[in-house]
This record gives sequence, structure tokens and C-alpha cells, in this order.
Amino acid sequence: SISSHRTDYTPSPMEVCYIPKKTLVLRKAMIGNFIDRLIYMAIVDLLGPHIEKHISRKVYSAHYDNTKEASGLIANGVEQWTKMNYKIDDWLNDKKGILVKVDLLNYFDSINKGTLIELLREIAEDQQDVAAILLLSILLKGIAEENHTVGIPQNSDASSLLATFYVSHIDTE
Repeated sequence: SISSHRTDYTPSPMEVCYIPKKTLVLRKAMIGNFIDRLIYMAIVDLLGPHIEKHISRKVYSAHYDNTKEASGLIANGVEQWTKMNYKIDDWLNDKKGILVKVDLLNYFDSINKGTLIELLREIAEDQQDVAAILLLSILLKGIAEENHTVGIPQNSDASSLLATFYVSHIDTE
């Protein structure tokens, strides 16, 4: 349980490095300590069922894995990819509806933390959710360079779920 009075947690700033991608550009990577990553995953795991309610089933990206056999925070990516390919095949055969494929450049780096936190507050169901969102806000501010208002860590199931949720309003439209 997350105490609604616990606001004295101070995460460590993440080390920033740049990793080359196949397209000859550099991708920003943030390397955090184990405790901060564990807390980050735990917060998003607690909020995951609420987040999942607001992500369209027609989106084949990160979804919260609430199955009994769950081996991670998000649904298996290979399964999501397979589902999407079946849907594409169906769409190509039936030619019904609209197919949109989007790959946002530097997406995780451009997520506005304040907007993300406000979107999460809108779906909070109880005081524990509110406390978790407050702790997440503290963590996201603390791991970044000072006054950095955008960007969440990459290569994390927690970030993948938050990123999918962040654009869920657009996906719905």
C-alpha cells in the first residue's frame, strides 16, 4: 500500500547516454538505479488496471497484462504483433474501416510529464491511486535533468504502458 502522506522520496537522477540506431541517429537512453526502476514499475503496476480500461482494444501496442499467467507488466509483444497482423489481413481482405500505422519519432523523449500526470489523475479511483500518481510525479521529476518537463525512460514495460495511455485519447478518436 502506498501511503498518501509519503512525499519525502527522492529518486536519483538518471545517467543519460546516447545509443546509435540502425537509421544512423542517436537515441537518448536514461540509465537509472535499481530501486528507482523497481518503484517506477510498482507504481505503474498498481495503476495498470485503471490505465488498461482507457486503452482501445484496437490499439496493438502496450496493454496491461492482467492474466493469471502474466510474466510481466505488459501483454506479450509477440502476441500483440500477431493480433495486429491478423487484423491487417482481415482489413485487406474486407477493405472495411481505416488502417493507420504510426511511428512517432523520439516519442518517449517528447511525452509531457505534467500532461501525463493530469491524464492519470483523471482516471484515479481512490486515494491509493492519487498517492501512487503523486509518487510517480516525484519520481519522473527527480530522475531527469533539472527543469526537464518532457521525457520518460525508454526500454521499460512501465514506460511502454504509460506511452500507450498518453496517446489513448487520440487513438479513441
